[in-house]
Order: sequence, then C-alpha cells, then structure tokens
Amino acid sequence: MTTNDNLIASGAPDRGKTTSSCVHDLSSAVSSETSSRLHRSQDRIPCIATFFNAHGDREALVSLGLDCDAVFSKTFDVQPMAKQLRPKGKVAGKGTGGQYKLIEASEEFGLRMTTQRELQARYPGDTPRDDRVPVQHCAVDDATSTVLLTVKLLEDAAEVHGLNSLEETGPPRSVWPPNGPNIRIVSIDTESCVMPEDMNPVRGCEYAQYISELGGAFIDTDTIRAHPDDWQHHITTFHAVVAEHWDHHPNLRCQESMKIDHTQAYYPRDNASSGPSGCLQQLKTFLVNDKEFSALMSPDSEIIAHDHCSSWLLEKIDQPGV
Repeated sequence: MTTNDNLIASGAPDRGKTTSSCVHDLSSAVSSETSSRLHRSQDRIPCIATFFNAHGDREALVSLGLDCDAVFSKTFDVQPMAKQLRPKGKVAGKGTGGQYKLIEASEEFGLRMTTQRELQARYPGDTPRDDRVPVQHCAVDDATSTVLLTVKLLEDAAEVHGLNSLEETGPPRSVWPPNGPNIRIVSIDTESCVMPEDMNPVRGCEYAQYISELGGAFIDTDTIRAHPDDWQHHITTFHAVVAEHWDHHPNLRCQESMKIDHTQAYYPRDNASSGPSGCLQQLKTFLVNDKEFSALMSPDSEIIAHDHCSSWLLEKIDQPGV
C-alpha cells in the first residue's frame, strides 16, 4: 500500500502549486515528460487529478488526511473548462462566476446523467434498475462523469485548437489521442451528510458536514491510445460508503435541490451504476459501533471506517487499470 510519506520522498512537487482551470494546461499535463519523471523512481504511473469544483473536494480530501500535492503531479478544476470550449452554450450563459452542475456540463458534451428524483420516479420501491446512466450525487457516478467530461474536453480541445474563444496566446498544440508518456487521469468525488439531530432548528445548509461517500474513477492515457473509439468502456472505478454515516442525508438545502425526502429511513446509497456490476444490488451487513446494519448496495461498493478513508483511496488510485 502506498503512503503519503513515500510519495513525498519520491519527488513530489513543492506545496503551494495551484489548481489549474485552463484546458491547455490539462492538455499539456497528459503529454508532459515532466509529469512522467515525478514518480518514475518508484515505477508508479504518474497521476493527475481532475475535479468538478476542485475547492470543495480538495478540502474534503485534506480533511481525510490525503495530501493531494504529494499524490498528484497536477490538479485541475474542469468546471470552468466547459465554458472555455462551449462559449455559446447553456453553462456559459450563466455569466462570469456563474455556477452550474456537473449534470449540466455533461449534457453540453453529449454525456448523460440522471437525477436522484428521476431515478426514484422511474424505479419506485424495489423495481430493478435496467440502465447504467450515472446518477447525480452518487460519489462514484459523479467521479465517473468527471473522468468522461475530462477526456471529452481533451478530445474537443484537439478539435478546436486555435479558436479565438480560447483566451490563450500561442497555446500548446492539443492532439487526440493524447501523446507522450502514460499518465493516469484520476477523478475523486466526496458526498457529505449531516447528523439528524443537527437539523433542528432548520438552518439551510449551515450544519456540521461529515463525509458519507467516496467515489473515484481513472483512465490511463495508454488505455485511451489503445482504445481511441471506445475508451469510455475502459474506466476503472471504486466506491466506498463510510460506515459511520451510511444512512445520513445531505443538508436540507441539498435535499430540496435534489427533491429528496429527508423523512426516509436512510439516504439511498444503492444507486451506483458505475462499476463492473452495473446496477446490480446485494444485501450487505456490517457493524457500526458494535451495532449491526443491513442495506442494499452495489456489489462493487465497499463499506469502510472513516479512519481508513485516506489509506483506502491511496490503495485504489495505485491499482492496475482495466
């Protein structure tokens, strides 16, 4: 298992580096010999991280003890990149600084997602699910959608290279598929929750937040080059539900946005579609503080203790790809 300490010893870049939101920086990173040299001494595949709204997820990962600057040679926020490459699209129409959702950005690039509300309406009760469309606010599905969006951005950047709408002077040439050494493109998403007793009185979203889910996905540029026409089917995913908070809901403002009923016995974490088992479910039994719980979840989902989140992520990031 890889640790933060030996990653730092292998020559990780200095602290204080910034998260880039420029699509040309992203294109350069996946074809950069510099990125490849950072961890070559340990025979690790060098990794870059892409987030949708990097600030929130990076902050959550830091709270778990994960040193992003040690693990990743570069980090990117892909949220602003959709505006760069779709200057006349719906998300760009929200104006400078306007916020938009991953599901909205995905749709601009021909990718599909579904909402929690749509999922519950289509598959009420115990109705088996028969599609693999990623679900909004499911950690592994959000991470998978971010990887999909990242690679689509790279593909589009190569196609529209040199457009005046890209506010760069003499940007490096983007190519598809990415050339250069093998680079692992990793996306990690976290989902947060609040304790039921904290939601009285009602205060919008001003509650103490706890990590309830971790989801990740990655694809190597060697894999993209080997499968340029169907790389979407070669993404590696990993998903964990944090045992201490498996049944807790997001804050009330988030629930209102997703049309989630906070009076449900527990938040639906049985909706993951990203993973080898697709939308299959199985009954899982686990212990939390010596108390036994059972819940339907994806066979691919793991249940881990909060204190194991950082080491679990490091192990999954370094696993072999598909």
